[in-house]
Amino acid sequence: MYEENLLDHRAALPEKYIYISSPPGYSHITYCLPSQPIVSPSLLSAAALRTHLVVVKIRRLLKITNEHSALVAIASTTSPGSDLAKHHFLPCLSVSGLDGASELSFATITLPAVLPSVTLGDWCNAAAETENPVVFLYHVSISLGTALRFLRRECATEHADVHDGNVLLRVREGSPFGLPELVIVDFELQKRGDAGVPRDYFNALMLVHLLAQEAEGGDRIWKGFKQAVALMVLDRKAQAERRLEASRFEEFWEEWKGAAIGGRNEASTEAVAVTREIYWKAVEQKGEFVTDEDLERAVQGVNSP
Repeated sequence: MYEENLLDHRAALPEKYIYISSPPGYSHITYCLPSQPIVSPSLLSAAALRTHLVVVKIRRLLKITNEHSALVAIASTTSPGSDLAKHHFLPCLSVSGLDGASELSFATITLPAVLPSVTLGDWCNAAAETENPVVFLYHVSISLGTALRFLRRECATEHADVHDGNVLLRVREGSPFGLPELVIVDFELQKRGDAGVPRDYFNALMLVHLLAQEAEGGDRIWKGFKQAVALMVLDRKAQAERRLEASRFEEFWEEWKGAAIGGRNEASTEAVAVTREIYWKAVEQKGEFVTDEDLERAVQGVNSP
């Protein structure tokens, strides 16, 4: 069945893309190269090819339409501070098949490839084998919080599906502390509801809570951070019983945010170095991303007579 789906999806790829590979278990995701800039393999090194690499998501028309609408809403937001928040989302490079003209009823959306394709889960697994630096958790928390508040307040949507597989990591030159950036993927968003606690906040904070369970608890700022998180991360039963209003939940969020920012600002150079080490360890362990050889083979295949 997987092979059959893969063949169908590859047939739906726009002609301007060269197929490279699909991550195991995700037949609707394909790594591709745009054919236009590829003239000869001798002109482009593997490193240069990587700058052209994209990911094409091939899904049913409704799913791509929803995802495209969400990305358009994110990209079109111009309020103060929105530029920084947009770094947590992948811009849409192109979309096709929305007119339903595809024989196979598939549509495609093309996004920049985040390589290596390391997820938050991979990062956390690598971190579990060493002492979790406080800065690591602060960084995760603040990054997710910024992105989720941006969606809720400025795009009137909530993600409600934040988990370790839906957050990818990338290293961008000049990012705060040189730490990996967190990029939220899977944009099947929903319109914001007016009642109850925002589920996107709840999911993000639960994720942070799970990460923090094994963390060092001796330092003053970290204790304050844990206390604030403990107030916010309620189990589902308590959440249902107390029915916290969103405004009250925001107060908890702001208290936690203050502790987290304080902790990250006091992060030592050594803590940052450890965090980067964890990231690259996760990169090495992942072992499923596109290799230079994959890129070179694809280009050679296109240029062969």
